[in-house]
Amino acid sequence: IATLYQNLAKLTEAGLVARFLGADGVSRFDATTEPHHHLVCEVCGRIVDVEAEGLEALKPRPLHGDSLAGWQVREKRVEFVGVCPACQEKRARA
Repeated sequence: IATLYQNLAKLTEAGLVARFLGADGVSRFDATTEPHHHLVCEVCGRIVDVEAEGLEALKPRPLHGDSLAGWQVREKRVEFVGVCPACQEKRARA
């Protein structure tokens, strides 16, 4: 397993895969290296890429408010959470 993670680190350094941290705090690796968004199934954990028109127009900007003071936005990411078709079907049959 160590070799797998070493290879993923090398692929990330080379820009061939992108590493991102999921909402669950677990590192994920994605072959799509351009900025994009994800849809995550809250039942099985499946992740799919989302092409969402309009979201790209959102520009990182300074954050305001006491709890946000000092933060610097480096990038924007949107994660949609829902239930995938397969899990919906399983629920319907249960």
